[in-house]
Amino acid sequence: CSVAIVAYRDSQEWAMALAVLLETASRGLKQSTSIFNAALDACGQVVKWKQALLLLSEMAKCILEKSPVSYNTAATVCETSLRWDLTLGILLKMSGSSLRKDNITYNAAIGALGKVERWEGALALFADMCSCSLSPNVIISNAVMSAFEKAVQWAWA
Repeated sequence: CSVAIVAYRDSQEWAMALAVLLETASRGLKQSTSIFNAALDACGQVVKWKQALLLLSEMAKCILEKSPVSYNTAATVCETSLRWDLTLGILLKMSGSSLRKDNITYNAAIGALGKVERWEGALALFADMCSCSLSPNVIISNAVMSAFEKAVQWAWA
């Protein structure tokens, strides 16, 4: 099943990828985190944030443990869709779980805030990331600088 979902993802046919996922459920086949992650990624390829969030919710209904990949994929879709509020919501959900936030999580949240000129939030997340013993990479540093640039906060850059 995940092979078919990945094939549909690669051809940007997210609706077909979700149809395969639904078909596995209707046939009583075992659902897995990796199958859901493939479907989440298919939604991400075409920036379908509503579908990505529905898949996260559906994973809970199927009593599947979400992985950092699940959250990060959904967060990145929300960031790309300029839904900074949803991206931060995903970050908070991860904080409330046993899953550890990573550079991808923070990059999505910082990038989302930067795109809507919320540089203070981007800076706060950058500080939070450093306090969690994560080392910012070039991508995250650029996202913070971009937040300052978009908000015309050159002194902070």
